[in-house]
Amino acid sequence: MDEDIDVSVAVRQLKEGRSDPSRQVRPLLKLADWHLRKSKETANGADFTKANALYNAALVRSELLNYEVGEDQIIRGIVETYRTFLSTFTNDEDVGVDEIRNEIRSHKEFLAKERKIFKDRLEHQYEIHTDMIYDVFRDIQDMYTRLVSMLVKECEGRLGQPPCDYAMVAMGSVARMEATPFSDLEFAILYADPAIGDKISYFRVLTHFLHLKVINLGETILPALGIEQLNDFQSSAPDGSWFYDSDTPPGISFDGAMPWASKTPLGRMATEDKPALELIKTPEDMAELQDEEISLKEGYHLADILLRVALLYGKRALLDEYNERVAEKLNTKSSAAKGNSTKTVGFIRGIQQMILDIETYHPQNCYLGVHCAVGGLFDAKKEFYRLISLLLSDLGLIFDIRSPSPWRVIMELWTRGIIDETEKNNIKECLSIANEIRLKAYFAYNRQK
Repeated sequence: MDEDIDVSVAVRQLKEGRSDPSRQVRPLLKLADWHLRKSKETANGADFTKANALYNAALVRSELLNYEVGEDQIIRGIVETYRTFLSTFTNDEDVGVDEIRNEIRSHKEFLAKERKIFKDRLEHQYEIHTDMIYDVFRDIQDMYTRLVSMLVKECEGRLGQPPCDYAMVAMGSVARMEATPFSDLEFAILYADPAIGDKISYFRVLTHFLHLKVINLGETILPALGIEQLNDFQSSAPDGSWFYDSDTPPGISFDGAMPWASKTPLGRMATEDKPALELIKTPEDMAELQDEEISLKEGYHLADILLRVALLYGKRALLDEYNERVAEKLNTKSSAAKGNSTKTVGFIRGIQQMILDIETYHPQNCYLGVHCAVGGLFDAKKEFYRLISLLLSDLGLIFDIRSPSPWRVIMELWTRGIIDETEKNNIKECLSIANEIRLKAYFAYNRQK
C-alpha cells in the first residue's frame, strides 16, 4: 500500500475513465487503500466498509477485463480490510488469509446456488404458465368455431342447403389463435363450384342472415354498419361520419363496414381509389389476391390477412386447396429480386412488412421515449400485443412457415434451428404475457378496450 496517496488525483482519474472499466480499476484501488489506511487511524467502521466497497468495485471491473488489471492486489486489499477490522474491534489476529478467502467464496457460492434455484423455479412456472395461456387461446378459437357453426347451421335450416360445398374461414386474431371472447369476426367464404353463377347470392344472403344473428348479441357498435345518415364512409364531407357509439359495449361483431376494414364475405363497396371487392370466391380466385401485382395494388394489409386463415365451418378440403395455392404464390421468385437472387414473394413481403411494423409499433415511438407518462394508461392491444404478434407473422412469411398461429411459428423456428431453446422460451413468454394482458384488460372492461 502506498504511503502517500493523492486522493484528488485518484478522483480525477476515476472521472476521466468513468466509461472505461480498464481506467477505473487503479484509481478505485488507490481510493480503497486510502480509506483502509484511514480506518486504521480512526477505528471507524464506516471507513472499513467504504474501503471494502471500493475494493469490490475494483474487483467487478477487473472481472469484466478477465482479471487483466490488479486482481491479486484487490484480493489482498479485501482480505486485509477484513483482518484489520477484526483486529480493531475484536483483537482477533489469528484469522488466516485462506480462511477469509474460503468464507467469501462460500458465501458467493451459496448465493449463486440459491438464485439458480429460484431462477429455475421461475422459468419452470413461466413454462407452465405459457402453456396454460396457449391452451386458453386455443380454446377461445374453438369457442368461435362452435359459435359460428351453431349460428350457420341455424341459418342453413331457414335458407335451405347451399348450392355447393363451401367453407367459412376465419381471418385475423381468430385464425391466429389470439382472439379474445370479445374480438371482431373477420372471415371469408370459399366455395367449391366455379360454375354456380347467380347461385352465389345464397352465400351473400347467408352472410346477411349470420350478421343479423351476430348483431343480436348486442355487441355491434353502430359505426360498424356504415349507416349513411350516421357514418357515411364514402362521404368526404367533414360531418359525413359523425356518430360515435360509446354506449354499446364493443365485442363479438362483424368486422366494420369501413373501407379500410370490411374483412367479411361481403367485402367492401367501391371507393374512389379501389373497386368493390367481395370475399366470396373459389380457392383459386381467392388465392389470386396474393399475386404480387394485385397485392401491391390493394396494399399488403388485405393480402397479409388472407394469408393466415383457419376453418370456422364447412369443408376443410377447400381450405387445404386454398393454402396450397397461396403457398405456390408466395414461393415464386419476386419481381423485386435482383440478378440471380432467388428471393421469393413471401420473403420480400415479410421483410418489407417487418420494417414497417417495427417503425409503426416500436416502443420508443409510442409508449416509451417522449410519449412516456408516469401513471399513464397503456393501450393493451397496440402497445403490448401488436408488435410481438406482427413480428412473428412477418417471420412466418420470411421463413415460409405456413401456420397462421404465432405460437406455432415459434415452435417451427425452434424446430428448424433458427432460434435456440432459450430464445424459444423467451419469445413464448413475451407472446403469452402480451396476449394475457390484452385478455385481462378486455375482461376488466367486459368489452374491447
